[in-house]
Amino acid sequence: MQSDDKAFLEWIKEVFGDSFQDILVELGYEASNKGVGWLHIYIDEQGKFQMMVPESENIIPIWLDKRKRILDKVIRFYEVDTNTGNQRIRKVEVWEQDDVTHYILENGSLTLDFNKSYENGLDKIAHFKQDKVWSAWGRVPFIAFYNNRIGLPDLQFIKTLLDAYDDSRSETANYVEEVKNLIYVLKGYGGEDLTQFMQDLNHRRAIVIDDVEHGGVDALTPSMDITAAREHYEQLKRDLVEDGQSINKDLDRFGSAPSGVALKFMYAGLDLKCNLLEREFKKGFEELLDFVCDYLHIKNNAVQKSQISIVFNRDMEINETEVITNCVNSIGVVSKETVVANHPWVKDVELEMENLAKEEAAGSPDWDEVKDDE
Repeated sequence: MQSDDKAFLEWIKEVFGDSFQDILVELGYEASNKGVGWLHIYIDEQGKFQMMVPESENIIPIWLDKRKRILDKVIRFYEVDTNTGNQRIRKVEVWEQDDVTHYILENGSLTLDFNKSYENGLDKIAHFKQDKVWSAWGRVPFIAFYNNRIGLPDLQFIKTLLDAYDDSRSETANYVEEVKNLIYVLKGYGGEDLTQFMQDLNHRRAIVIDDVEHGGVDALTPSMDITAAREHYEQLKRDLVEDGQSINKDLDRFGSAPSGVALKFMYAGLDLKCNLLEREFKKGFEELLDFVCDYLHIKNNAVQKSQISIVFNRDMEINETEVITNCVNSIGVVSKETVVANHPWVKDVELEMENLAKEEAAGSPDWDEVKDDE
C-alpha cells in the first residue's frame, strides 16, 4: 500500500495487523477454487476491527444491481455442534444494511434464534458503540473478491481436459498391470480344471496334453500402442498448462538455466491470469478501505481519509546472475536507487539505501595507510 499521507498509511497498517497476509491467502484460495471469496467485516467486543473469511458455498448474496456491486442482503448458513451426541444444528443469518436476523433451520422451516446477545433490542454482532450509542455500518458488512469478471473458478475452464488426462493415465496404468497376465488357449488339456492347470504351470513348469496330435497351449497378450497413449496424455498436459494459464515446466525447451526472456515467456500465462485476479481484488480492496476509514473515524474523529494505492508484488523465478550483471552495467547510467531497487537480493529499498549511506559516511582508510600490524 502506498500513500503520500504516511501517518494515515500507518493507521491503516495498524488496523490490518500482522494476520492480514493470512486472510489475503484465504481470499485467494476461495476465489481461485470457488469463483469468489467473501470477507466479513465486524468489530469485536473489545472494539477492535476484525475480518473473517467464511466458506463461499455458505454465502447467498442478494444484489441490488445487475453488475453485482451493491449488496442488498447476504444470507449465511452454517452448522454448529451440540452437546447431544452427533447432532448438528444448521443456523441461518440474514444480514442487512443495519441489522442481522438469526434463525435455526429445523425440518425445513426457520425459527428465530433467541440465544444471541442483544442490548436495547440490537444485535451486538452487527452493531458497535459510537460515543456510547449503538450504531451500524449502514451497509452489508460483506465484501466480494472475485477470481475473474464472471466469477468462475479456475477448474471450470479445464475440467474436461483434466478428466480426459486422468482417464488416459488410468487406462495406461491398467494396461501395464494387465500385460503380465497372459490369456491361455488350451487344446486337448488333460487336467481337471483351470486351477489345476495354473498349479502345474507355476510349480511343475509342465502340463499334460491328452491330444498329442491336435492339442497344445497358446498364449495371447493384450496389445496397446503405448507410444500413442503417451503422446495423447502429453498433449493433454500441454493443453492443461495453456488453457489453465499455468507454468510450463518443460526444461527441454528452456534449458537448465533459462534467460530472463525465457522465464518471462514461461510465466506469461500465469501473469495474464494474475492481471485478472489483481483487477478484481483491487475493487474489493477499495470497499475494504472504506470500512477501515469508517472505523478510524469512529475511533478518532480527527482522522482524514487519504488516497491509498494498492500495489501487488509478484514472486517470479529470475536468472539472478543475468540481473546482477545488468545492475552492475547500469551503474552511472541510472540512479543508484534504481539499481538497488532492481537488485534481486534487495527486499527493502529504503533500508538498503540507508545502509549504503551509513557505509559511505563511515568510510575506511586507504590500504597504503594501514600498518602491517593492523
